[in-house]
Amino acid sequence: MWVPSQRVRLQDTYTVPMRSNLVNLSSAIDPRADALCAQMVADRLAPDVAAAYARWDGRAWQVGVGGSAAAFDLASLTKSFVAVACVRSGLSLESQVSALIPELSNTYAGVVTLEQLLSHRSGLRAHAYLWLCASKRDAIRHAANLPQSGWDGVSAIYSDLGYILAGEALVHHARIPLAEAVQKYVTETLGLESTNALCAAESLVTALVAPTEFLPARGGLLRGVVHDDNAWFLSGKGLSGHAGLFGTAEHVLRFAIALADAQAQRGPWAGALEPLLRARVGGVMRAGFDGKRGADSMAGAKCSDATFGHLGFTGTSYWVDPQAGIVTVLLTNRVSPSSAHPEGIRTWRPRAHDALWEMAKSSC
Repeated sequence: MWVPSQRVRLQDTYTVPMRSNLVNLSSAIDPRADALCAQMVADRLAPDVAAAYARWDGRAWQVGVGGSAAAFDLASLTKSFVAVACVRSGLSLESQVSALIPELSNTYAGVVTLEQLLSHRSGLRAHAYLWLCASKRDAIRHAANLPQSGWDGVSAIYSDLGYILAGEALVHHARIPLAEAVQKYVTETLGLESTNALCAAESLVTALVAPTEFLPARGGLLRGVVHDDNAWFLSGKGLSGHAGLFGTAEHVLRFAIALADAQAQRGPWAGALEPLLRARVGGVMRAGFDGKRGADSMAGAKCSDATFGHLGFTGTSYWVDPQAGIVTVLLTNRVSPSSAHPEGIRTWRPRAHDALWEMAKSSC
């Protein structure tokens, strides 16, 4: 049965340490964003919904938040964090997989570069049931040997498998678990106390982690453990390259603002992410980020064609419009209690991001 979770506000629970020119989010609750989230809950999109926006006014970021203060399973938003961690760690995007993970030398992916993995241009399939493999080692090798038939060598093919391998490459390079690498190279820079990966979710109050799907084979309702079966098999309460991070709307907003700052030559990552953010042939996907796909984009219709961001299967998304200086974030647990319900997220995502974009544009 679908049951809305109790909606809580940030100031009723905990605050996130702030840095740089970002105002304190705990005092930035916007009733309009609150109402937007409440409407999505009322429309039965998801039991929990959170939203946030930010606009650069030339001196500082003006922000607004609304809805639940829970931490959400960020799903594929994890890919953006992993891509940034790869670049920040000093990994060369030109390195071949075989050089980064020697045991994959005799696989299809062995000659693929890290840039191809991160930009979804490796030719690997989108997905496979890796959890059916006998071990993680077998699963990684299996993932590296699954090319997409008929690939033209140029077009982007969205691939979880590519990011699983990219995560493993970062682990080999950094010589620490992936969750620690993302924390070291990404979230610590932003002043976040943890990566909010599965291992960190245990430190959160259980009621403040939005549940995902009810899966009897995995013990019932999932809360504070990753929804993606491959990520659970590969990393358990750790982190995989394609999924596993948890975070609040404020956490994702902070990350997205850092991306916008980097492209605008501001902040700790000023100019450093250009290799990831640049446009590429073969589609709108960048390295670690998706792009706006025409008038019916999940980013909405208001933002510019330069907009980039990412979607997550659990109902998460964020977008950065560098031309307008606007960032929007939408987090939901639309797979709770079942991922089989109607795809209301396809209607609500662009609608919500358009509404948040307008809120940001009108913010003082």
